[in-house]
Amino acid sequence: MMKRQIAFFLLACSFAAAFLTGCAEKEQASGTSFHMDTFVSLRAYGDGARALIDACEKRLTELEKCLSATIEGSDVSRLNSANGEWISLGDDAFCVLKASLEAAELTDGAFDLTVAAAMKAWDGMSGETLPSEYELEKIRPLVDFREVELDEERKMARLGAGQSIDFGAIAKGYAADELNALYNEYGCTGIIDLGGSIYAVGAREGSEPWRIAVQDPRGDGYKETLELVSCAAVTSGDYQRFFERDGVRYHHIIDPKTLCPARSGIASVTVIGKNSMLADAYATAMFVMGAEKAVEFAEKNAVCALIIEDDGTEIWVNG
Repeated sequence: MMKRQIAFFLLACSFAAAFLTGCAEKEQASGTSFHMDTFVSLRAYGDGARALIDACEKRLTELEKCLSATIEGSDVSRLNSANGEWISLGDDAFCVLKASLEAAELTDGAFDLTVAAAMKAWDGMSGETLPSEYELEKIRPLVDFREVELDEERKMARLGAGQSIDFGAIAKGYAADELNALYNEYGCTGIIDLGGSIYAVGAREGSEPWRIAVQDPRGDGYKETLELVSCAAVTSGDYQRFFERDGVRYHHIIDPKTLCPARSGIASVTVIGKNSMLADAYATAMFVMGAEKAVEFAEKNAVCALIIEDDGTEIWVNG
């Protein structure tokens, strides 16, 4: 599945930068678009590649319409505005919600989809103003995944009164899994790049692995490279969306316990596995945990990961 080299893996930038190895085979089809608040790049090789790219774009549009918290009428939007009432969900939203709650339980709340209230409090902050302790304490009761209820038989869910959820830390991983299934259905290989979520579908010509780079979170170059075959790699880091104030970096990954940007001593976490959705959730959770607890979590749950600390130290777990 993966071969470790002099460095490690995934780049959360553009596809052109992340894709290090040239392709011997002729490129059949490619596509770029913007979905789920990120740029999407797709490359497909094999018969039917053009039709595959079109099918992937259609699927991404479907997923965004039901999983986005900002699109009116989406499953997530309806759930957030239901004020604690039961809401019927489509298959995609229910699947992601169930997986989110399982990941929250497994990570002891380091991953928590109900952190949406805190995310909103920090949204748009530029360093000139920060949420006050009073503002954060008011929303603290709303951040608790255990208040979310599921009815699996009827595929319904309800939140605690006043709660809201956000799938931003898991939806792109789910989308990558869904696109991987389409690639396999169409009999194509290639690369799926959804920002920090990459899926290497199959192998290159001659059974050669795809080579992917992990960005240096504190520099302009790459920290590691990976060779991937039929495998996902997902990175969470503090180096893309952030501002600094009084020497403190404020980024977009919120710690559900403090309701503030996580200060864990970690700059990025990359998780590798067959299931991109879980890799997405685990990468966020491990970033929040800090290196010691993240290593313990990965070892206990057989998670393959690369942790890069603030000082550049690299920690491989099951790699």
